[in-house]
Amino acid sequence: MKHLWALGLSLIVSWMVTVGLPTLAEAANCQFTGGFRTLHDLIPNIVGNCLDNERYNGQTGDGYQDTTGPTGKGGLLYWQKADNLTYFTDGYHTWVLGPYGLQERLNTQRFPWEPLPRPATGAAPGAGQSRNWAGYVATSGTFTAVMGTWTVPEPTAGPTISGEATWVGIGGVSSSDLIQAGTDEFVVPSGQVEANAWIETLPLPAQIVPLTVSPGDSVSISITQQADGSWLVQLTDNTTGQGNQQTIVYNSSLSSAEWIAEDPVRGRRLLPLENFGTVQLTNGTTLVNGTHATIAQAGGTPVTMLGPLGEILAVPSALGSDGASFTVTRGAPVVSVPPLPLPGFVLVP
Repeated sequence: MKHLWALGLSLIVSWMVTVGLPTLAEAANCQFTGGFRTLHDLIPNIVGNCLDNERYNGQTGDGYQDTTGPTGKGGLLYWQKADNLTYFTDGYHTWVLGPYGLQERLNTQRFPWEPLPRPATGAAPGAGQSRNWAGYVATSGTFTAVMGTWTVPEPTAGPTISGEATWVGIGGVSSSDLIQAGTDEFVVPSGQVEANAWIETLPLPAQIVPLTVSPGDSVSISITQQADGSWLVQLTDNTTGQGNQQTIVYNSSLSSAEWIAEDPVRGRRLLPLENFGTVQLTNGTTLVNGTHATIAQAGGTPVTMLGPLGEILAVPSALGSDGASFTVTRGAPVVSVPPLPLPGFVLVP
């Protein structure tokens, strides 16, 4: 929550390219090949259908392919060239095709035989990295409005309290000012989830908005500068039909627009990032230089959230064909687990 940590838009190992995800008609023409086909054929109901063909990171040679996943909310196949390991993740669980066959683990775990993630170096142009942001940012122009719609995630519980925040904002990429509004949810080990809507203007802390939101609700939020320089912030729960709007006086650099899933801060420390699965953001638009634009039209670039060892914690998809939609999928931090199947771990021959 919300200040960007070490974004700098430095180049990283990222497979993302700012091109549209396929339409349904285009997706019908995609196919699984090689190791992705092997993994799909082992667990077809989990991987789901392909949404595009395999694409490659030009720096590492790693391969990636988007799928519908087990519930239609999205999934990701990826292959690490250096280690010759093939993975599928739905944002909560990861299936690894490795030396013990096909094994399943939580995204908060890692098998001892799995190599440590490579440091994030040598990424494709236009990609950025952050310790706590994942999504898209636009930085070329003067930004006076930003909008987005998403579904509040329904996280699974972990061993400690964890959280995630989704928001839109103005400023903050290359400046110390940031006006933002969004939702967050925190889950405790018992599985109880607390969700909130909030507004924040740095350097002040976030303020909870009197709007009840729940996991699974569709939420739309817009931040728009008014003629007098003030900001109109509108938050709507599309599921319940309830809303809230506030007018805020805030001096902004107008230097950037953001559409972000974030690892939130409590007590000046990053919380463990919850297992949120996949967040889908739609209607991502902005007002840049007086012109209404989608994320793509505004020159938005992807940002991947990385852990302290360079491991991917959350990764955005390519932009949809409308230029205004994308998903952020939870990645896998490093926690060692036994290499052979135990209760909760599945080995597929």
